[in-house]
Amino acid sequence: MSLSGGGVASRKPLVRLDGLTFSSDFDSGRAGGVKRAADGAYEVSIPSDCEELGIRNEYRVWYFFSVGGGVPGESITLRLTGLHQIAKVYNTDCRPLVRVVKHSATWERLTAPCTFLIKPSLEMQITFTYTFVSTSPVYFAYYYPFAYGDCQRLLDNIDRALPNIGALTGRHDAHAPPPTLAQVQVQVPGRAPAPAPDPDTVYYHRELLVYTPDGRRVELLTITSRSGMLPEREAYMDGLFPRGSAEPRCHRFRGKPGIFVSARVHPGETSSSYLVHGLIAFLLQPRNPYARLLRAAFVFKIVPMMNPDGVYRGHFRLDQFGVNLNRAYASPQPRFQP
Repeated sequence: MSLSGGGVASRKPLVRLDGLTFSSDFDSGRAGGVKRAADGAYEVSIPSDCEELGIRNEYRVWYFFSVGGGVPGESITLRLTGLHQIAKVYNTDCRPLVRVVKHSATWERLTAPCTFLIKPSLEMQITFTYTFVSTSPVYFAYYYPFAYGDCQRLLDNIDRALPNIGALTGRHDAHAPPPTLAQVQVQVPGRAPAPAPDPDTVYYHRELLVYTPDGRRVELLTITSRSGMLPEREAYMDGLFPRGSAEPRCHRFRGKPGIFVSARVHPGETSSSYLVHGLIAFLLQPRNPYARLLRAAFVFKIVPMMNPDGVYRGHFRLDQFGVNLNRAYASPQPRFQP
């Protein structure tokens, strides 16, 4: 069972049928049972969030699964069943995304259009045909995936390119290229004597805000400039920052208002992750005049993934307990919504 980025694994279906292997047993994967229909199509059911807990709801939108064992040049017809009725999306020719990892670094829309049908139950099904290009597994998704492990890898990439200078004073190279969403090679700053601190220097601090109920990390990033930086650090809070003194808090800043940005309280809103990581990459550009102005004026507090457990499970809206977390902001239960 795959487990990307740490945390408790959730059991996900793996179905073998006619020499093909259907799997959603990976970070952000989501699909249910598979059967062969009378017309030869492979029907893949799409479960609702928390359906394995007996919770039935309308959140049957996100799907992300693989099909392995195909023969290059042969075609299969897939029919996704049980979807929530979102005809307005498919009326605009929104085709499933497809990717063969060993052959393509990017996701692409299916070249052939898909058809959809709304059943009397108001559930929807979509049907499409795919021609295998490889024996390697092919992945299908509702929208561009951005998994929990992707978030962790990108933050680790930033750490290597731009050390946590809130704790490692003097080791930041202000002229280093900014990190991007691409998986690029990065240079760890060397040990040359550092120049005197510059108020315009990027201040970046990553810290563990809390562990989720499944043991995954909820990250808190602080991005600003060194102008107004005080020697004092932010205070620890009850129930948060579980590493305590082993992980120093970020510095405090004088006269700079804060801007809070978060993403993925709803797991299926993957576009928010691309937006937030684009914002992070922009704010870390040392020479960009607009980024410099923003860093000088504000302290950015960013939580790039609010619901990692829901993301890992491939949910569309809810956490693992069936809760829409933005309904719990006013009175969260620390055990379930830390």
